[in-house]
Amino acid sequence: MKITDGVPSGADGDLLRLIAEKLNASLKLITPHRGFGWGKLEEDGTWSGSLADVYYDLANLSMTSASITLSRFTHFQMSMDYNTVKVVWVTHPSTLESPSLKLFRPFDFEVRIALAVSFLLVIVLTMFIRRNCWNAVLGSLNVPRPRRSLVFYSWEVCMGMPSNKLPTKLAFLYVVLFWIWYCFLIRTFYTVFLIKALKTNVYCSDLLKIEDAIAANYGIGGGLALKDYYIDEPTIYNRWINFESNEIFAAMLNLSEGQKYVIAINYETSKIFQRNHSLDLHILPQRVISSPTVIFFKKFSPLADSINSVLTQLVETGFTSKLYKNYTKSKFTNRQDISTVIGAQRVSISEKNVTVVIGRDATLTCNVENLENYKVAWLRVDTQTILTIGQHVITKNHRVAVARVEPHAWALTLREVRPSDTALYMCQINTEPMTAQSFQLHVYVPPDIVDSDSSGEVIVHEGDSIALHCAASGIPKPTITWRREDLKLLTVGGEKVAKWEGAWLNVTSAQCDMNGALFCIASNGVPPSVSKRIPLHVLCRPKTEIIQKMFGVYIGEDASLQCHIKAYPPPKVYWTNMYQDRIKDGSKHETKTILNAYEHTSHLKINNVTREDAGRYHCHAVNSLGDGENSVTLYMFATTTALSTTTGQFVMTSGHRTNASANYELDSTNTDTALLESDAFVVVLSQHQMQDKGVITTS
Repeated sequence: MKITDGVPSGADGDLLRLIAEKLNASLKLITPHRGFGWGKLEEDGTWSGSLADVYYDLANLSMTSASITLSRFTHFQMSMDYNTVKVVWVTHPSTLESPSLKLFRPFDFEVRIALAVSFLLVIVLTMFIRRNCWNAVLGSLNVPRPRRSLVFYSWEVCMGMPSNKLPTKLAFLYVVLFWIWYCFLIRTFYTVFLIKALKTNVYCSDLLKIEDAIAANYGIGGGLALKDYYIDEPTIYNRWINFESNEIFAAMLNLSEGQKYVIAINYETSKIFQRNHSLDLHILPQRVISSPTVIFFKKFSPLADSINSVLTQLVETGFTSKLYKNYTKSKFTNRQDISTVIGAQRVSISEKNVTVVIGRDATLTCNVENLENYKVAWLRVDTQTILTIGQHVITKNHRVAVARVEPHAWALTLREVRPSDTALYMCQINTEPMTAQSFQLHVYVPPDIVDSDSSGEVIVHEGDSIALHCAASGIPKPTITWRREDLKLLTVGGEKVAKWEGAWLNVTSAQCDMNGALFCIASNGVPPSVSKRIPLHVLCRPKTEIIQKMFGVYIGEDASLQCHIKAYPPPKVYWTNMYQDRIKDGSKHETKTILNAYEHTSHLKINNVTREDAGRYHCHAVNSLGDGENSVTLYMFATTTALSTTTGQFVMTSGHRTNASANYELDSTNTDTALLESDAFVVVLSQHQMQDKGVITTS
C-alpha cells in the first residue's frame, strides 16, 4: 500500500477505498502508536505494531498482509480471505553461466562425448581416403576414385548446402544417404534444444532449497511471524534473524550487493522491488507458505459482517484477484505498515481418539454449526502450529489437506501418517471465549524384530542355563511369545508349557531334547505379526536306547536290529558282535545310520541268519563329548512236533518256520524251561506254544 497526502493507493489501498465507498464511511489512516510493522505479541504478553492499535481500541481494523499465526488467530477476528500471500526464500543473485557455454548445453555429457567420437571418426576417415592405401583398396575393388571427398561432400549436405550431384555407385550412394539422414537428425535436435537453452538463464551456483543455504552457513531470517512456522525445525528456528518491516528493503539491497543470507518474504514484494530498482535477486524454487490475506478486527467488531458482505461480492466477481495481479505486474507500490480507521457459534466439545496405521491417511472431522463469519482453524497443540484456516493450508507440510466435506463438517487429512504425527489436534473457532474440539491421533506401527538387541544362534552344554532375549519395536508395544519350532513343550522353571510370554526366556538346565530352534513371535494387534528363528544347540554326550532288547528270528531269514541315539554333535555309530569285533558292511551284514538333528537311528541288518549268528550285539555311539553303548540279544526259534505210535512217543525238532511272523521277543514267563536246550540263544517251542505264537494252526 502507498499513501499520498493521506490517500491510500496500490492493491490494498484501492480495495480499502472501495470498501469505504460501498459502506458510505469516511477513511482515516494512522501509523502505529506503539512499535511498527504488522504487529506481534511481545514476550510480556502485550501487542505492538499495527495490530496493537486494533487490540487496544485505537483503530477499527488493520489491513495488512501479515501471515496468520496462532496468536493472531486467537486474539483477533478476521474477515474472509480475499487474496493469498505466497512467501518465498530470496537471496543474492547467482553468477550467470557464460553465453558461449549454451552452445554445448542442448546435450547431456554422454551425448557430447558420443558426438565428439563420431566427428573424430569422420576426421580419421577423411585422412584415410587421402592416403595411397585408399587408392589400393579402390583398385582391388575395381572402383574408380570419386572426384570429391565423400565425407566432405556429405558434410556440405549436413550444413545445408544444396546437393547438386549424388554418387553413381550404389554402395557410395547408400553411405551418403545414411550420413545425410544422421546429420539431419543431429542438426534438428540440436536446433530445438539450443533455442530452449538460449531462452534460459543458467546460474553457476544456484541455491535450490533452504537446506542448501544451511549447508553453506548462510544467515536465515524474515519477519518474526514467519519464524513460528519453523518451530519444529530447530536448524532454521534457532538461527532465525528477525527483520522488522522497515528493515526489509535495506536487507534486500544488501542481498543485491552479494551479501550471503536468505530472507523469507512476500513473492510479489520481491518482484516489485527488483523491477523498481532494476536489481536481480535469486528466488529459491522452494515454497515457504501460502497464507490467506485477511483484515483483522477486534473481537465482536460490528464492522466485520458489513465488510465481509462487500468482500464476498468482490471475490466472487474476480475483482480482487485481478486487482492484485495488475498491481503486481505493472505498478510499484511502496510497502509500509499502516493501520486504518475504518448469532452464536457452537462446536462439539469433546476429545476423540483416532487410531491409524502408519502409512495410511488420517481424517479428523469437526462438526460446526452457526459458523457465521468466524473461521475454523486446525492446529497441532504440542507445537502450537496452525495447520489450516478455513479451506487454506497454512503449514508447509505437503501431507496436510483440509476440505469442507459437508456444510457443517470440516475435515483435516494427514496423508501417509508417521509416528511423529501422534499428537493432540484441535479444531478451533476464534470466538471469545475460544471454542474448540480436540482429537488425539494415535499412529500404530506393526511390530518389527530388532535383530541387534535379540539373541542369535545359541550353543550350550547340557545342564547349563540359558537366557534368550527378543527385542521388538512397534506401537503399541509388542507382546513377545516363545514357541518351539517342533511344537514340543518348553521347560521353563521346572514347568512344561506350550508357549512362554515375555521378552526373556530363561531355562535353568538345558536338556539334549531341547535341540532345534525357538521362535520369538512379536505381535501388537497391528498385522502382520513377525517372528525370528533362534537356533538352539545343546551339546550332549551320546545316550543309546534299544527298545527291543531280545530279538527272535527263524534260521534262514533276515534280522533287523535297531538302536536309538540322542547326541549333539551328531555321533559316529558302529556295531560289534558278541566277540567285540566291529561289524563291517558286506553280504552278511548291512549297517545304516540316519542322522536327524539330535535324534539318530542306526540299523543293523543280518542276512540269512544261522545258528552261529545268535548272540549279543552292541550299538556304539561316539562324539566329541563322550560315548554311549547298548546291546540287543538275537536268538533263534526252533519248533517241536510230537508223533504218537503204538510203541511209544518221540520228539522231532526243526529250525525252519512253518508260517506266521518270523520275529518274536522271548517271553520267559510263558516258556517251559524244560524245553530250553543247552544253547541259550535257541528256543524250542512245543506244539501248544507254537499255536499260541501263531506259528501253526489247528484244523
